[in-house]
Amino acid sequence: MKYQTAPAEKSTVKVTMTFDAAEWAEANNQAYLKNRKKYAVNGFRKGKVPKHVLETFYGKGLFYEDALNLLYAQHYGEVLEKEKNKFTAVGDPSLAVDDITDEKVVLVATVPVKPDVKIEKYTGIKIKKVEYTVTDADLEKEIENNRNRLAEKIEVTDRAAQNDDTVSIDFTGRADGKEFEGGSAENYDLTLGSGSFIAGFEEQVVGMKIGETKDINVTFPEDYQAEHLKGKPAVFTVTLQPVSVSLIAFKCGQITGFNIGHTGNQVILKMYDLDSFDALSLLLQAFLYAVKPAVGTLRRLLQIGRSTRQINNIIFQLRHFSCQNVKLVFHI
Repeated sequence: MKYQTAPAEKSTVKVTMTFDAAEWAEANNQAYLKNRKKYAVNGFRKGKVPKHVLETFYGKGLFYEDALNLLYAQHYGEVLEKEKNKFTAVGDPSLAVDDITDEKVVLVATVPVKPDVKIEKYTGIKIKKVEYTVTDADLEKEIENNRNRLAEKIEVTDRAAQNDDTVSIDFTGRADGKEFEGGSAENYDLTLGSGSFIAGFEEQVVGMKIGETKDINVTFPEDYQAEHLKGKPAVFTVTLQPVSVSLIAFKCGQITGFNIGHTGNQVILKMYDLDSFDALSLLLQAFLYAVKPAVGTLRRLLQIGRSTRQINNIIFQLRHFSCQNVKLVFHI
C-alpha cells in the first residue's frame, strides 16, 4: 500500500491510500470467506459456492464494500501512527473511493485534525478590571432564597388557611358578569401573603376552610396589563383545596425558634444547624408549644421507648457535631 497526505480545507487532511492488484484481490478474497455462508446457489451446498460463481449470480462487486472496509481497518491506523508528528486526528474521517478496477483501488480518507494556531502578540494587552462587591444584604438575601427554596411542605387539614400557607385553589373570575380570558384555573398553588395576586385577593382567602367556596371581590388596578380589565371590579369564585405549610431551615448559630407543622395526630419539628447542647431544651420547648399538653404529657412522651431513643440519639449528635440537621415526628 502506498499513501500520500495533503492539507485540505477547514483543518482537515486528505489521506490517499492506493492498493495494488494483489492487495485488492486479497481483500476481496477475505471478504468472500467472511460472507460466503450467507449465500446459496442451486447445485452447491450453502457456504461452499465458489467466489466466481457468486459474482456471476450476484454481480462482480458483491464483496467490494466489505473488501474496502477491510483495507481501511487494516491500514488507516498505520498511516495515522506514521504521520503523528505532522498532524493529530480529532475525529472519524469521511471516506470516498477515488478509483476502483481490477488493477488498483484508491481510497481517500478526509480526516479532521487539530488546527495550526499562530499566537499573535498578546503581551501589553490592557484588560479592564471588573470588581464585584457582595454586601451583607446580598448574602442575606441569597441565604433567605435558599432557605425558602429548600423548605419542605406538609399538608394541614385541621385549621383554616393562614398567611404564609401555600394553598391550592380552583377559581373562576368574572367582570361585568362574564368570564374573561386567563381568569380561571384549577389546583393553582398560591402562597398567601406573597402579593402575587390582585390586591385584596389573598387577604380574603385567609380564614377559608378546606372545601369551602367563596366569592372574592377585587378591583383590577388602573395599570393592569389587559386593557379591557383596567380599573374594573371583578368577582372570583374560589374553592379552597389542600393547605400546606413550609418547614424552613434555621441558620447555623442563629436559632431563635423552631419550625412546627401540625397535621392531625402528628407534630413535625424540624430544626437545622443546631450548634449548642441547649438545642435539646429548645426541642422540648417546641414540643410543648406545638401540642400545649397537660401536665404529665411530656413525662408520658419520655416513657415511650422509641421516642426516648430518638431523643437520646439527638443528644448524642448534638454533643459531637456542630450544625446538625434534626427532624422529629411525634405521634400524639
